[in-house]
Amino acid sequence: MSPQPTKNVRRPLLSRPGDIAIIVFFALHIPITLISGTQLILPKWTKENFPDFALNAVSDYIRDTNDVLVIKRPLWFISTCWAEFFVQLPFYIYLIYALIADSKHVRTAGIIYATHTCTCLVPILYEMVLDDSGMQTPEQKWNTIGIYSVWFLMPLFILVSMIWRKEAGVKGKSKEE
Repeated sequence: MSPQPTKNVRRPLLSRPGDIAIIVFFALHIPITLISGTQLILPKWTKENFPDFALNAVSDYIRDTNDVLVIKRPLWFISTCWAEFFVQLPFYIYLIYALIADSKHVRTAGIIYATHTCTCLVPILYEMVLDDSGMQTPEQKWNTIGIYSVWFLMPLFILVSMIWRKEAGVKGKSKEE
C-alpha cells in the first residue's frame, strides 16, 4: 500500500498563546512604525501631512527621553529606520496573516524577520549603553534602553520560537501503513 500524503491541519489560534503574543506585538508595531519611523525618514513630508497627534507623539517621546539617536539622527540609524519601513513592516503584515492562518511558511519568515531585527538592534543598543554625550539623565538613558530592549527581546523570542516551531499541525500517517 502506498503511503498517504501528510495533511496540514490548522491549529486554533487560541491554542497558540505565543502566536497571539507575536500577533499583538506586530499589530502594535505597525502604527508605531508608520507614525515614528516615517517622521525620522521623511521629516519634511510628515510635518506637512501628518495629523498633530502623530507629530506630538514623537515630540513628546523626544521631550521625555532625550533619545540621542532620534535627536542626532546619525545616518547609520536612519538607514535602520529605512530598513524597518521597507523590510520589517512588510514582514509584520505577512506574519500576522501567516500566524493567524497557521501557515507552514511562518517559520522561515519569522526567522528572517527576527534575525534581521535583532541584528539591527545590536548597534542601537550598543550606542545607547555607551553614549556619554550627557544629553540624557541616567533615568532617561535607562528608560530609552528599556524601550529599545523590547524591540530586541521580542524578536529574539520570535527567533527562538520559530527555530523550535514544528510545522503547522501535521497529521501523522494512517494506522494502515
